[in-house]
Amino acid sequence: ANYFARHGWKRDFPVTLPAKAVDPKRHARFLDGGVKPAFTLAELRDAGIRFDELVNDQLKAALIGLETEEGMEYWLGLDNFYVITRYNHSPMYAMAVYQLGEAIARQEKP
Repeated sequence: ANYFARHGWKRDFPVTLPAKAVDPKRHARFLDGGVKPAFTLAELRDAGIRFDELVNDQLKAALIGLETEEGMEYWLGLDNFYVITRYNHSPMYAMAVYQLGEAIARQEKP
């Protein structure tokens, strides 16, 4: 927790958003941008990338493609996702850490 705080973790701030309607060829410039949030959600939405959550369009995100057993999954990595990647630069690692934390949090709720 201290490591994350030192690297800019924003408490109660989202980590990722599922991305839909991603076309790897059309959206290559976003997919090739790395894990550091560089594009506003408005830019991504204007490019045709869809996400359900209602969040500030000026937040910056990185478009992340992850290979799964079912095929490619696309996510928008926000600032907290980037913080996780400061410990280990792999987007797959960061997603695993995030999803494991979410699963543990669900188990702890009565």
